[in-house]
Amino acid sequence: MTDVKLTTKLEGIKQVETGLGRLDKQIGTLSKSVTKFGQGMVKVGKELTTKVTLPIIAMGGAVLKVAGDFEAGMNRVRALTGATTDQLADMEKQARELGATTQFSASQAADAMGFMAQAGLKANDIMGSLPHTLNLAAAAQIDMGRAADITTNIMAGFRLGVDDMGHAV
Repeated sequence: MTDVKLTTKLEGIKQVETGLGRLDKQIGTLSKSVTKFGQGMVKVGKELTTKVTLPIIAMGGAVLKVAGDFEAGMNRVRALTGATTDQLADMEKQARELGATTQFSASQAADAMGFMAQAGLKANDIMGSLPHTLNLAAAAQIDMGRAADITTNIMAGFRLGVDDMGHAV
């Protein structure tokens, strides 16, 4: 009877070994699947970084540069004109409106204001002259700063006043 018990125990052990062998293979297959999934997630992460995160960071940098350029332009206008706080607020508002409603940016409008201020125009004269400058820039397909520089040079050369800005353009 001990032989029968021993044989039964050996068969049980073989079945356990066979089961463990199958379990080991399944764990190996599962491990490969998890590894493959992980590698896929790493690839997705790299693609997201390259195609989403980096462009967003670049756009953020560009936005900060544009904002910085506008502020620098308006600081220049402030320094050259000696305008009041209200006048500067009006000038900033006008530059932003032109940036939102025309082909030119608010920074370009601020640059044009800076050229006009450098030529000696006062805040109210600059705001009144800016639409004429915009017309020249659009017609000649040049930036507003260059258009303002050309216009103020013509006005100075012909000794024209601010009221003649439209004529100079």
